[in-house]
Amino acid sequence: MLQHLLRQLWLAAITLFGVVSLVFLIIRLTPGDPARLMLGDLATPEALAQLRSQLGLDRPIYEAYGDFLLDYARGDMGQSLLTRRQVMDEVLARAGYTFQLAGGAMLFAIALGIPLGVMAAVRRGTGWDVGSMLLATLGTSTPVFFLGIVFILLFSVYLGWLPAIGAGQADDPWSLVQHLILPSVALGFATAALLARITRSSLLEVLNQDYVRTARAKGLAERRILWAHALKNAAIPLTTVAALNMGYLIGGAVITETVFARPGLGKFLVDAIGARDYPVVQGVTFSVAALFILINLLTDLVYSWLDPRIRYS
Repeated sequence: MLQHLLRQLWLAAITLFGVVSLVFLIIRLTPGDPARLMLGDLATPEALAQLRSQLGLDRPIYEAYGDFLLDYARGDMGQSLLTRRQVMDEVLARAGYTFQLAGGAMLFAIALGIPLGVMAAVRRGTGWDVGSMLLATLGTSTPVFFLGIVFILLFSVYLGWLPAIGAGQADDPWSLVQHLILPSVALGFATAALLARITRSSLLEVLNQDYVRTARAKGLAERRILWAHALKNAAIPLTTVAALNMGYLIGGAVITETVFARPGLGKFLVDAIGARDYPVVQGVTFSVAALFILINLLTDLVYSWLDPRIRYS
């Protein structure tokens, strides 16, 4: 297990190095003069020279790349051209809103998707099964932005039940929850649909195993067989899907936060792209990628806890 952990850490470090390298190339591969693109045609020569120096565009690529790696290793992502604050400070200030959204979306997906998949598997071939899978198909094929717009029009504009935009007051928990409901449901609906389908197929496979038939022959209650034995063994693929989709939810926050005007990393990234604030684009891209790598690493380590039969050599 220790050897596997070290190997996974090494692979994560290599992947992170590749991400940093790609982030560095975001500016270098920009057509034309990145400094002029950021500041516009009316920028003075002094301002252009200062920005080129800040971005390392006035130095050889190998020298700028080395300094870039050292800066990121120290947690220095540069300065935002728009706010004049450190990118790391900006990322940390907005990350909480994105984590709230991704976490809320995942909680909704688990609360809806897994019970839906379990009921579909237990009642296989019935109208409940067909209806659940139709709903799952609809969920996986509906774009997040479309759901977000529909929810805003229905629940905010027409019914007036929930707020449409913003993240609420930081000192008012109920306000935070109210502002979190619509974007969380919109973002997590596709993941809920996917979890429902995976739960159904995985649980049906487990329920056909010999040990389940043996448990039934011994007279164990069907509910105990389902929740204490079958569902636990069906949780391995669910863990994989949920973990991978946690990264997807963080990435999907870009669209959702834009639709609902939430002040998270996603909206911050979109605003930075529109303002050509490349240090912010680099910093947010790196942060999201690093978080995705960390989630995958933790998921891999959870496998052995869920199923002791898994051994790493």
